[in-house]
Formats: sequence, C-alpha cells, structure tokens
Amino acid sequence: MLPIRLGMANADGDQDLIVYAFTRKGRIECTNYRNVSIPSGNKVPLFVQKNFGNFYDNLFTYQWKKENQDVSFLEYTWDVSPQNFYHCDPCIATAPSEYDLVQSGVWWLQKDWSDYSDVNDDNEEENRSKNVHFTRLHFRYNRNHFAQDLMFQVTPNTETFQARYVITHPASGSFTCDAGKKYLQDLKKRRKEELAQLTALTGKNLDTWQESASAKNDEEDQPEAQYATLLQQAKEENAEGNRSVAGLVLLAVTMLGSVGFMRWKGLI
Repeated sequence: MLPIRLGMANADGDQDLIVYAFTRKGRIECTNYRNVSIPSGNKVPLFVQKNFGNFYDNLFTYQWKKENQDVSFLEYTWDVSPQNFYHCDPCIATAPSEYDLVQSGVWWLQKDWSDYSDVNDDNEEENRSKNVHFTRLHFRYNRNHFAQDLMFQVTPNTETFQARYVITHPASGSFTCDAGKKYLQDLKKRRKEELAQLTALTGKNLDTWQESASAKNDEEDQPEAQYATLLQQAKEENAEGNRSVAGLVLLAVTMLGSVGFMRWKGLI
C-alpha cells in the first residue's frame, strides 16, 4: 500500500506520482483503480522530437482526462535481470547494472541465503531467483478522483511494454523521376496521417502546432511536403469533413422531421 490521501490535505490541485517497482515474478498492478497502458507505438511528426516534453505532457493530460482522471497508467514494464541484456526497444540509456539494482533496493540479488529470517514464505527456489521485473506506473491524482490510498499486487504477467513514439526522417536527393514523385506523394499522405495522430493523442487542434510545424524540421527541399504546408491542407480538409458531417446530420434531421409530419397528416 502507498498512502496518498494524507498528502492531499494541503494540496492545491493535481499531483503527479511515479511508482517504480521491482519484483521477482512479474509486473505490479494497482488493485483499487483501473490499470491502463499509455498509448504507444504511434507515428508522430518529426517536429515532436525537438519538444518531446511538451508533446508528452499534452498526451498524458488528454489521456488522463479521457479515462475520468482515476486510473493507473502503465508507462514501462520489462525484465531487467542482470542476465537479460534486452531491456528496451529502443533503449535511450544504459541498462542498470546489478550494482544499480541492488542500490535501488533489489536486495535478493546479493542476499546471504544461509539466513531466511526475513523471507515471508518457504519457497526456496523462488527466493533464490535472480529475476528482476521492473514496472513504472504514472498517477495523477486529486481529492475528487482518488478517494483511497493506492493498493498494489504482484502479478505473473511478464509481458514487456514501453511507451514509445515513432518519427520518420524523410529521404533526401532528387525526386524528379517517377519513383521520386511517387515517394513525395506517399510522404505527404504519411505526414498528414502523422498530424492526425498528433491531434488524436494530445487532443490539441492543429493550430496548436503551427509554430512547431513552421520551424525547419525537414531535410528535403520540397515545400509541398513540408509540415507547414501540409498543416494548412489538413486543417482545410478537416473543416470540409466537419461541414460534410454537419450537412449529413442536418439532412437526417430534416428527413426524420418530414416523416413525422407526414405521419401526423396521415399520408403514410
């Protein structure tokens, strides 16, 4: 259990909490709040790389609100045992050594197993395990949505998960041949999809990213494939799509109204 209610006594607004947990069996989960994996694997625009902190802050806030502000977000879980050299995909830092793990509280890696006085069960094989499973959970809590302290359990789930986002650098060179022209068309389509993903992940409309998209983010010199150009096109296409949807809704309402009127008149 991790007490959080006491810390809310003098709290003004929302508080963020990152929980790091090490176990010998598998990931941990919160038992009294829903467990949700943060969106991962999405393709996002190249300009996100220059201001990733702002992007992820917007993403987390939007996803938190979508989940009614009362969930446990999983951001990372992996087998980080010293004998396992594959801790992430991709990796952005050096994996923790056995010394690092012990300093972090993973006491069973260097325990003297001639003394079992501090072990709660009699499963000797499990107690001798050198396995280390790491879980990172992210909470944002407040008085209104977290009525209880946090409760956790160890699970046998060893499936790996990592919040990651994909950016793709464009090709460079001449695009005057048929293959090059097709590549530019595919690039424009892909980048519009990236902008749509950005909006879906963060809940921010495209105007929010105008400054970032207008900065120099590209290696190619084709203005029609630049984010700044595509951003305006995407905004116009979204506006046209919204008008079409509104037109269909109006047509449906009109048709329903006409049917009701005709029934009232006894015509049908």
